[in-house]
Amino acid sequence: IPVAGDITGEAGVDYEDLSILVDQWLQPPGIPSADIAPQPDGDNLVNFKDFAALAENWLK
Repeated sequence: IPVAGDITGEAGVDYEDLSILVDQWLQPPGIPSADIAPQPDGDNLVNFKDFAALAENWLK
């Protein structure tokens, strides 16, 4: 992921990334994985840590 939170890899953190995170919320990660925190490998659960990483780079 070039920018933490850019789940799709499409050069920016936006609604599409948030949508993927919401779909995987409180579940094991899917493909593409929204388990982006803690770095480098996540914790095998999509939770507030992942949301915080996404929010930190929102619209960047």
